[in-house]
Amino acid sequence: MKEIIIIQRIFPDYQKPILDAIYLKSKFILLHSNNKSGIKQVCTPYSKQINKWKYWKGDTHLFLNVFSYIRKSKPKIIIHELAVGILSLPLVMLTRKILGYKFVLWGHAYNRKIGFNPRKNLSDKYRLWMQRKADAIITYSNSEKEELINYGIDRNKIFPALNTLATDKYLPVRNRLDKIGKENIKQKLGFANQFNLVFIGRLIEDKWPQYAIEVLNTLLNKKSLSIALHFVGSGAMEKSLLEYSNKNGLQNNVFFHGEVYDENKSGELLFASDMMIMPGYVGLSVNHAFCFDCPVITFETINHVPAHSPEIEYIIHGETGFIVKHKSIVDMAETLNNYLNDEQMKREVKIHIRNMIENVCPMEKLVDEVIHAIDYVQKK
Repeated sequence: MKEIIIIQRIFPDYQKPILDAIYLKSKFILLHSNNKSGIKQVCTPYSKQINKWKYWKGDTHLFLNVFSYIRKSKPKIIIHELAVGILSLPLVMLTRKILGYKFVLWGHAYNRKIGFNPRKNLSDKYRLWMQRKADAIITYSNSEKEELINYGIDRNKIFPALNTLATDKYLPVRNRLDKIGKENIKQKLGFANQFNLVFIGRLIEDKWPQYAIEVLNTLLNKKSLSIALHFVGSGAMEKSLLEYSNKNGLQNNVFFHGEVYDENKSGELLFASDMMIMPGYVGLSVNHAFCFDCPVITFETINHVPAHSPEIEYIIHGETGFIVKHKSIVDMAETLNNYLNDEQMKREVKIHIRNMIENVCPMEKLVDEVIHAIDYVQKK
């Protein structure tokens, strides 16, 4: 018997240290499929890859073939990724009455691209129905918990496991780099400019990487800064970004590093940079940057665009980063120029970033909240 089963679409590499830590405290089996999203995926001794049926184009438009395993395993608890496109999800939830297991939802409480309006939106109504039926809910943020409480869900069954990375893996790397020194790391990487911006993520439209390169162009032409932009990642927009760079004579200021999975290399790129620039929606890249003392700048959201993930809550304007006027290249460039030339602000921002990543959203807190959710349903 496997007392706890976790079910999700894929098993991303960045999630492995977190699930490893949860497994040490509460054994489980992870059932997952895979996809070709570009996200690095893994398997472990506690994971089992399952078959799926993809009924539409979206990454969540799946039916996961989990029922034979559930029937054989007779679990006491199932923790399921909350994604309304997964057709098998409501069946797993309803089957608990027959097989007698507790049911926990884990994921985004709502679609941040459209907001949360169960009174008018059918998918939100469905999502809220599932959350009301669940024995417990693990959310990605405190604000999601408050949103659900506003719709009458019992606060005691909601556990905000603030989304994060394996901080216990990254922070020792940061401490090692800190001893070497930023200037020495810059020299090792061949960073010839005084200031450096970094963009880490897929080069796709939703991330708005074209704004990053336009901001750089503004800083070069109007502020006369010695500055470079480093793209770490790949994607459909890489070709157009390279063409823009060549057309505007930015070959010595824009660098494409491709995909970097080695935490030491990515850590060096972040540690040597002065700011992570993410004009489009932000996610766990915020946590990644903070692990290496790198603040983050992005655009504010208007009408859910860009559709920032819960990690936007970690960017406190003027403390851990900056949230500037929507799609304003001028405002972003001006904010960057002011920050880069203010040594006192840099020191203060570094203090705030370390407090955020070490005390507010370390991996240990996420793990503890998941364990609290398991303990809660076990006692019901």
